[in-house]
Amino acid sequence: MTTALWIVGGVLGLFLLLGLVQLAVVRWARRRAERIVASDYAGCALHRIDPLANQFGRRSRGLLQVRGNGLLLLLDDRIAFHPLARGENWEIPLERILGLSDPRVFLGKTYLRPLLAIRFRDDEGEEDEAAWAVRDPEGWRRDIEARRV
Repeated sequence: MTTALWIVGGVLGLFLLLGLVQLAVVRWARRRAERIVASDYAGCALHRIDPLANQFGRRSRGLLQVRGNGLLLLLDDRIAFHPLARGENWEIPLERILGLSDPRVFLGKTYLRPLLAIRFRDDEGEEDEAAWAVRDPEGWRRDIEARRV
């Protein structure tokens, strides 16, 4: 009986530890987002922000990309993404957006809920697409469409 209690206690302790780590990561990401917004976007009108958007990649870069969390912003004239880990910050001007969709699969990566997918023209004028898992993809699509008009 005591072995079973130790196992149950160990499993519960592990879940508690994982929850605390997740809470610490979320708090760190929010503070990082606040610093980026204050330094890079001071004076800009922010319409939406997701400090832990999960980016599924860009179609032009192929299937072997790794997903990554980062800061996704909707401003008056563009969408900006800042990855949490190493990687390049990049922006999509709203006038280059060709369409929005809500797939559950993007570049072979599956998600149980709809994604925010944006089809756009890159800096060279080529068509590309990127997708993110965000908390309210329908709200993001609605707000992006409202800014594009």
